[in-house]
Amino acid sequence: VGDVGVTVFADRDITAVKNTAKQANPNSNRRFDVADGLYLGGMLNGIPSQYIQFLSNKIQITSPTEIDLNAPLVTVTAPEIDLSSWAGITVAWPTNATIPAGWLQCPTAQTLVSLSSYPRLIVLGTSWGGDGVNTVGLPYFAAGYVPYQGTPGVLTHGVVINHIHSGSFVGEGAGYNWVGGSPSFSVATTTGNPTNGGPDNLAAGMGTRFIVKY
Repeated sequence: VGDVGVTVFADRDITAVKNTAKQANPNSNRRFDVADGLYLGGMLNGIPSQYIQFLSNKIQITSPTEIDLNAPLVTVTAPEIDLSSWAGITVAWPTNATIPAGWLQCPTAQTLVSLSSYPRLIVLGTSWGGDGVNTVGLPYFAAGYVPYQGTPGVLTHGVVINHIHSGSFVGEGAGYNWVGGSPSFSVATTTGNPTNGGPDNLAAGMGTRFIVKY
C-alpha cells in the first residue's frame, strides 16, 4: 500500500519461469495476460525509513526507531558462532550466577589442568605453570589482586611508592633541660618499596570473578 512502481506484462506465458526461476518454454499460447505480469516496486518512492545498505567496507542496517535491547527490532539469523578459537580468553564474571558452559573459573593460586581434558588451553603455554605438553596452568589471581598490563603469570604487590615523612617541633617547659639554644627535634624517614613486598596499597572495590574459555 502506497508503493509506486511499474508492472510489466510479458507477451508469453511465463508460469514455468516463475515456478523455477530459470529459463523455460511457454506453457501456453497466451499473451499479455495478468498472470504473466511482474511488479517492479519502489521506483518513485522517497528515502526509506528502514533498510539494509551494502557499503564498500560494511553492511549497514538502519532501523526507524530506537532499538530496545529487551525486544530488539533487528534480528539476525546465522550459524552458531564457533567459540573454539577463543580458547584461553579471560574475562570478568561479575555475578554469582553459574559460570556458563565452556568456561572455567580462574583460581586464586597456581592450578594445573590436564591438556587431555582441555586440549584447546594449550594456547596458554607455560605462562601460568605446567609443562605445556601434558598440563597447563590456569590464569590465577590471588585474593585482592586485579589483572594489569604486564608480564603474564606474574603477580606483583601494589607496594607504596617511595616517599618521605618529616616533622619537627620546638618547645620548652618544665622538665626539659636543653643545652645550646632553643630546644628542637626533627626526623625524616623514607618509606616505600620494601624488599619483602611491603604493605598493599590497593584501591577499595567490589569483588569479581574471572573465567577462562576452554
